[in-house]
Amino acid sequence: MSAGVQKRYRRVLTLRRDREPRPYRPRPFPAIYAALLVAGVIGTAGVYLLLLWLIPGAKANRLDVAKTALLVVGGSGAVAGLYVAYRKQRTDEANHIRDQDKLFTERYTQAIAQLGNTAAAVRLGGVYALARIADDSERDRQTCMEVLCAYLCIPYDPNTADPGEVKVRAAAQATVFARLRPDHKSFWANAVVDLSGARLTNVSLRHAKTAGAYFVDTEFDGICEFDHTAFYGGAIFRGAHFHQGNEVDFQGALFGWANFDGVKFDRAVRFDDVQINGVTGFANVEFGGDASFKNTRFAMGAAFRESRFAGSASFNGATFTKITHFTDAHFAATTSFDHVTFGEAVWFYRSVFPDPPPSFTRAMFLGERLSVWPDGFAPPDAARNPPGVPAKP
Repeated sequence: MSAGVQKRYRRVLTLRRDREPRPYRPRPFPAIYAALLVAGVIGTAGVYLLLLWLIPGAKANRLDVAKTALLVVGGSGAVAGLYVAYRKQRTDEANHIRDQDKLFTERYTQAIAQLGNTAAAVRLGGVYALARIADDSERDRQTCMEVLCAYLCIPYDPNTADPGEVKVRAAAQATVFARLRPDHKSFWANAVVDLSGARLTNVSLRHAKTAGAYFVDTEFDGICEFDHTAFYGGAIFRGAHFHQGNEVDFQGALFGWANFDGVKFDRAVRFDDVQINGVTGFANVEFGGDASFKNTRFAMGAAFRESRFAGSASFNGATFTKITHFTDAHFAATTSFDHVTFGEAVWFYRSVFPDPPPSFTRAMFLGERLSVWPDGFAPPDAARNPPGVPAKP
């Protein structure tokens, strides 16, 4: 295991320990019992003297007064007994937490050692050991997730890697992705996955749910399935590279927000029926194959600045709620914006359109400002109706 990965493991373990609540530490028993005994004696004497002073003729019935004083103090003793029982319960809980922490530390340390072993079979056992810990302990789940992701982020070349290492990585990847699906018996709810810089093969996150996903500079080979995945906390694919292969599928996905700036698609990609609730970034993206955004809804601003579409580009039926930027975008093949709704202006300043130019059949332009178009392009009639002055690019 590289020194960098070991450092990341140590950081993850340290963060977990820092998040642990301090155990309950009760005060010593002898001191408490001595205090209760002294308080009982003093209390009994005090109540006895008080009753003698308050009740007329009490001195003639000192025995009855003493019994009454003992009953009063006895009631107080019952309260003290409840406190002792509560204290014992807290002590038992503290001991249980301490035992659980000790067990976790032992299992966690052993799993980390297995991941660093030179034998692939032992590393595979470490993967499953960490997954089991995460399944058993919701509190430690994110820690185990971070360690498994850190392992997958170790520099790796699938073309030259040892077959055993290929199997270990495939198991780690499948273990993480499977538990991000709600139908898994050990669903890791609210998990955040960070695979930035990793080299991943045959990624399937179909119908998964995550609190956040980071794939910065990640390289993807083989199958890439993200359809109907819910990225509630947003997703960052900035600088990722999808190598040649079958179509990348994001159909029906849900994003809290999305950043695909600088992504390179060497193949077709489908974003049909996608819902993006936050700001969307597709700046400087290279679409090497066909790109489809049919019926996609961009709830906030969307930016496709300087993006290049080598294949066909279809935005048919899409909805752009806020200002949309295609400034300096380059469209090389058939492009269509049919039935698109632009809630505000759309900017195609310095964009390059193909021949024939894009179609805007039945597109709606609802903004108060005029959109910006490339020189020499005749905008559709619907784009000329909104009042106002041309927006500056």
